[in-house]
Amino acid sequence: MKKKHALMLVTVSLLLAMALPLAAPAHTDAPTDPDALQAIESFVEYANAMGLPDKNSAPTPAVDAHPQGTRYGQWCNTAPIVIPELGAATPYPSTIQISWYQGVTVWVRVHLLELTHSFPSDIDILLVGPQGQNLVLMSQAGGGQSVSDIDLIFDDRAADPLPFAQPIASGIYRPTSYRNKPFPPPAPESSGETALSIFEGISPHGTWELYVADRHEHDAGQIAGGWCLEVFEPAPRLVVEPTELRQPFSPQQQTMVPLTLANEGHTDLHWALTHSPATDAPQGSPIYYHSRNTFDKAFPGLPVEDFEAGRWEGQQLWWCPAPFNALTDNECFQPGDILPGVSFQDNPLNDAEGGNPYGLVGNNGYAGALSRNIVAATAPEAFEMLFDPPVNAAGMDLVHYYTDGAVVDITIYDADDVEIAATQAIGSNAGYFWGVYSPIPIGRIHIHSTLGDSDGWEGVDNVAFGQVGASCSTPEEIPWLTVSSIGGVLPMGEGVSLDVTMDRTGLALATYTATLCISSDAPLRPLVEVSLALEVPPYLVRFPITAR
Repeated sequence: MKKKHALMLVTVSLLLAMALPLAAPAHTDAPTDPDALQAIESFVEYANAMGLPDKNSAPTPAVDAHPQGTRYGQWCNTAPIVIPELGAATPYPSTIQISWYQGVTVWVRVHLLELTHSFPSDIDILLVGPQGQNLVLMSQAGGGQSVSDIDLIFDDRAADPLPFAQPIASGIYRPTSYRNKPFPPPAPESSGETALSIFEGISPHGTWELYVADRHEHDAGQIAGGWCLEVFEPAPRLVVEPTELRQPFSPQQQTMVPLTLANEGHTDLHWALTHSPATDAPQGSPIYYHSRNTFDKAFPGLPVEDFEAGRWEGQQLWWCPAPFNALTDNECFQPGDILPGVSFQDNPLNDAEGGNPYGLVGNNGYAGALSRNIVAATAPEAFEMLFDPPVNAAGMDLVHYYTDGAVVDITIYDADDVEIAATQAIGSNAGYFWGVYSPIPIGRIHIHSTLGDSDGWEGVDNVAFGQVGASCSTPEEIPWLTVSSIGGVLPMGEGVSLDVTMDRTGLALATYTATLCISSDAPLRPLVEVSLALEVPPYLVRFPITAR
């Protein structure tokens, strides 16, 4: 079995919200870590997980998901490709038909599933696009080092090509050709191109062909799981730095700091910024809620992450790479399935390095009536939610596998990872509601079962979160804060530096906070929030001088 897998506010009106398109469902094998297997084997049916009857996926990419585009979809032909001792494979070609795509591609990525061959150097593979563009994906690689049931992803941004003579392992590689030999007809002549970028800017609508041939006698193999094609379309991508501007005591009345916006996507980015009413930073202790109805009445309109937009269906439990957030691209979720601004992960106790690389997504009776949820991958660990930007209200169904009504410890941290408060709540199989409002913005919530190593399987479902008491739809000027630009268009690959000026003149002794909300038409992260803090020290507060 293989391992796959921020009170004052400055706001912005939302522009050109884009809906993320859907992709084909996908799933992969469970991990092979013996401890992990032993820990969860009592309630996961691994026989189903290992079977991959539709074989329509491949390993989770070990590179940045897509900095320039949004994945439009994934198409697969799961029929095996049988490679003979010599000559063309069966079928020849193996085809994938894309018949409903609109627009053009940024790039494509190709998956080969479950490749086995006793002498992989014999294999040549040619990919032909619907307009005739083609390139050799693989030729004369891997020498005579046999391979068995490996998965390969071909991506121009991969770190390495396939090895020439060393064994080939499952992974992500650049297209690799060590020879130039004609393919048996009806394959076209190879273009000599060496990168999948040959398909940039074309319409992927039509038939894609994969020609596989064996060049020498005596050795044979197969691509048992067939192949998949991922198509990415152009999209802007907003990057804002820094995401926190804090100005401590200073003798100057005015302080100007730069804020950089960059478009790292593949099309123009539209962005806008406006100011809204502001108040002094609130103080006080958190308020807890144990009824979703009460919580919803107190904080109406918060977005709710219910995990129902996942990619897979029909599985009871599924082990997937963590963290889970708006950019996740793995067996369980694709980009956009999870709301922006929140991330879910395991976090091993006393582990300074952060979270476990896996989490469990449930879809069975443990979590209620077929409602998906995310829990910690193994019992000794804790479960965490991270909010970026920070929020001051969050409510969720606390899930606890195995032990219905188990107590969980909850620790709440601010944006600087300083503890705000600690409390306890109940977790249940179907989910027991717990919510919190904190005057101090919440950056992280840490949940850990008091059962510890025995039955400590904690998680969440139906997570509502957000910054309450603020309105981004009623813009007004804020006297103490100015920004050099309030909107514009950034071409792909370009950036702009904004001057953010905070003026202490006439302000009373206090710490003032704000949030810059920058909205754009970047689909993967349409809203970026930048927290601000301005301190007015005593020596800047002017008192009238009277003559004696």
